[in-house]
Amino acid sequence: EVDRHLLDVRAALRHADERRDAAAMWSIVGSLATYFWYQGHLTEALDWLARAEANDPGLDPALQVTGRTAAALLSTSVGVHEALVAACETARDVARAAGDRAHEGRALILLGAHQTFGDVAGGRPLIAAGRALCAEAGDDLWAAWADCSEGLASVFEGRPATAIAQLDSTEVTLVRSRSLRLRLDVDSRRVCAQFQLGAFAEARTTAATGLARAEGFAAINIVATFHGVTAWIDALSGHPDRAQAAMRTAIGAYVRDGELQ
Repeated sequence: EVDRHLLDVRAALRHADERRDAAAMWSIVGSLATYFWYQGHLTEALDWLARAEANDPGLDPALQVTGRTAAALLSTSVGVHEALVAACETARDVARAAGDRAHEGRALILLGAHQTFGDVAGGRPLIAAGRALCAEAGDDLWAAWADCSEGLASVFEGRPATAIAQLDSTEVTLVRSRSLRLRLDVDSRRVCAQFQLGAFAEARTTAATGLARAEGFAAINIVATFHGVTAWIDALSGHPDRAQAAMRTAIGAYVRDGELQ
């Protein structure tokens, strides 16, 4: 749906930029963060947000908060550590200044999830704190996303069975919300746990189902896990050439769209 109106969105952002209407720019990109995140417009969206900040650095935090969370989310895919941490910490601080506990929680979850890639013990308390804030604010989707992040942290620790149990805990929210984004996030962690358990047939099925669900919704980002695990299974099953060809195609798309993570 957004694809059909992308030219209109860009026109609105240009108009706001010309008028130096930073509040409108933060709001527009913030409301479309998931679209930009999944469809490969990472650099463009972050550029618009940088212009918003330049237009009015002292803008009321309450008018920045949605866009700041968007900047943190988008930065996780770009994958530049220093910029990612700065974006998450700024989003957290702006949310605190605005008294917005849900967005503060989201920023903490993003920061903690990133930290678990290299320091699981250090990232987990941030995820837990963010989850508590989101749950308190009634933000069930982001609280469930925190559970996904905990599941991936368990994969990093080599505890795939624990990871699957953590992912199963999101089922109530999945059924109630019917959120495709959350379903894809759960599946992307589940496929890693299945791979670790050596359940290659199950992992391949989860990856194929995830890619089918992502069709028309996610061009990059979450699909990387499905591509990666499928390639590992191919390589370990005696098909390294097929795995290499698939990953070259996938990597080309990620490089093109600036998703270095």
